[in-house]
Amino acid sequence: HRLPMVRAAASLLEETHLSLFATPSRRGYTIQFKNRDLPQDGGDAGRQVRTYGLPVPMSNYLSNGGYSLLVTSDGDGFSRRREVMLNRWRADTGADTGFYVYIRDIGLDTFWSAAYHPTRVKPDRYQVNFSAHQARFLRQDKGIVTQMEVSLTPDDSLELRRVTLKNLSGRERRLEVTGFLEVALDTQAAESSHPAFNKLFLQSEFLAEHGALLASRRVPGGDSPTAMMMLRGGADGKVEYETGRMNFIGRNGSLQSPRVIREGLPLSNSAAFTGDPIMSLRRQVTLPPGGEMVMLFAAGLFDSREDAISACGAYQAAGRAEDALERFRQQSRIELAYLGISGGQLRAIQNIIRQLYYPYRYFRGPAENIRRNWDGQSGLWKFGISGDLPILLLLVKSEDDARLVRDVLKVYEYMGINQARADLVIIAEGNYGYTSELTNMLTGMTSSLKIYDSAREQSGIYVLHSYELAPSDMDLLYTVARLVVTGDSGIYFRRGALPG
Repeated sequence: HRLPMVRAAASLLEETHLSLFATPSRRGYTIQFKNRDLPQDGGDAGRQVRTYGLPVPMSNYLSNGGYSLLVTSDGDGFSRRREVMLNRWRADTGADTGFYVYIRDIGLDTFWSAAYHPTRVKPDRYQVNFSAHQARFLRQDKGIVTQMEVSLTPDDSLELRRVTLKNLSGRERRLEVTGFLEVALDTQAAESSHPAFNKLFLQSEFLAEHGALLASRRVPGGDSPTAMMMLRGGADGKVEYETGRMNFIGRNGSLQSPRVIREGLPLSNSAAFTGDPIMSLRRQVTLPPGGEMVMLFAAGLFDSREDAISACGAYQAAGRAEDALERFRQQSRIELAYLGISGGQLRAIQNIIRQLYYPYRYFRGPAENIRRNWDGQSGLWKFGISGDLPILLLLVKSEDDARLVRDVLKVYEYMGINQARADLVIIAEGNYGYTSELTNMLTGMTSSLKIYDSAREQSGIYVLHSYELAPSDMDLLYTVARLVVTGDSGIYFRRGALPG
């Protein structure tokens, strides 16, 4: 590599181009090419939900390596670029935090949402399909079929929500389609610690030529991340917009029944400062009997205002969004093939990620240990664990659990590559002096992970020995862990019924 001839061609390694096939090598790991066929998408690689309002909804986590989103089967979730959140989010399925799409029938004076939340209107038919590259919501209400596909672009920090409306009735229907999200533009910890103060520094702007809203944070001496929301499609009138939450939901209102949706009020079309900022876009559509219309919502986070405007212009082009969705589908298949993840393993990984963000008691430690615990986050610091990230706890008894360790490390590897950050704490159970072989096994297996190919951050894996831990330490680890994996449970948790 020191030869001038070799160094002269080094720039070719950084060259990018638009292609149907996306290479994961630009995301921090190495590809080994083999003569093998990629598995085709099939039912075994996806999950299907045919009900709504589950106590613990299923979820789907998508990422292109920089931008990630999580969406539940009821429509809640979050979007983020690295650590910066696009929308306000809480780990509470009753909090109504997410990116929502409302549909209102003007003639019947009724409304619903593309997913079950936030309106909680019971549909005539409801189905959710999760796959490695998208989440698809399908529902039918009063002769209108609503389909929403949620996915990402492979190259930009951008998510796409393609809403397809079809009129099954025998009369013409006029509909209003409204997208909504509450802007965060900060880390989850910063936004949740003082949400009212956090909102005071957000400003909004509407780009009429693109039908898009921009939001940014006022910071001294430089650009701040810029949020963008764009609506494309629909042929009736101009795009309406709203940036104030109070104007949207009304006094003492809620996202379940916002005033502008419930009463059919127009949006204010004002981007003036507000102490409770949102991003909302609306457009009307007219569907003849049997007619169909496709509308596209695009939202994302960018380094600057100029980058956001550039993305708006790029995705106005016909076919650009469809090409991006297809390339992200191909990239997801390549990634799963590279990591050697089967459909069953992917379903287990998605259930684990769901538990990290929406904790449920079934997957946690014993209730007695949690009840006894008296320590807090600072008790983790002596182990070098900050406690700022969700914790996955793995209990290993002997070398016979090697397969379990491999399964958990594959889960953690997938999470690391896709920016689902968490700390993995491995407890090697055994008496003093008899754990050297187990320790060697764990050291060898954790040091060969593909996430070590990237020097961006430390791995977040901690190996502790049970003989070094006091009973109070075990109580603390059981309490803070959002998921506890043992030899009995495995990563599939087949000894009990999975909630949802």
